[in-house]
Amino acid sequence: MERAIIRFKQTVSFLVLLALTNLAQAAGAGCPRDILIKDIQATIKKSGGTVEPVHLKDGIAIVVTVKSTSAVKAVHKAVDAYLARRAGYAAPSSGDNCASIMKSVAAKQLSEQAEKTSTGALLLYGTSDTALVAKLHKDDCCNWCVCPAGTVTSCARCC
Repeated sequence: MERAIIRFKQTVSFLVLLALTNLAQAAGAGCPRDILIKDIQATIKKSGGTVEPVHLKDGIAIVVTVKSTSAVKAVHKAVDAYLARRAGYAAPSSGDNCASIMKSVAAKQLSEQAEKTSTGALLLYGTSDTALVAKLHKDDCCNWCVCPAGTVTSCARCC
């Protein structure tokens, strides 16, 4: 009987540890680009800056402009966190928009540049694949929009 109780306690302890590990992974999970977008959007809303998704012939440019030094630092911090996190990102599913974008970057089908600027950031995504360009213009553009506070030139339809 004592052995059964000890084994039961060990099993419960293991299950609790497993549940806590899963919760911690879930809390840290998520597409790095989605987290970057949310962080930048939060900074924009606080500072009154703009996020301007611009359609390019071969992709999309995201121009982030903020007004204060602290907001610029927050945007730079978000970009740094994104760049550090994206390297180890394992895409959850192929149907996920972010997963397909990240896989395209990893496969070198989509070029990606993230530049910190004195007024915020510039993110460029480019490809010669017309289907991927269309995906960036249609699906990805709307993710960046900040409504109603930011500029939404290319994808006002998202608001």
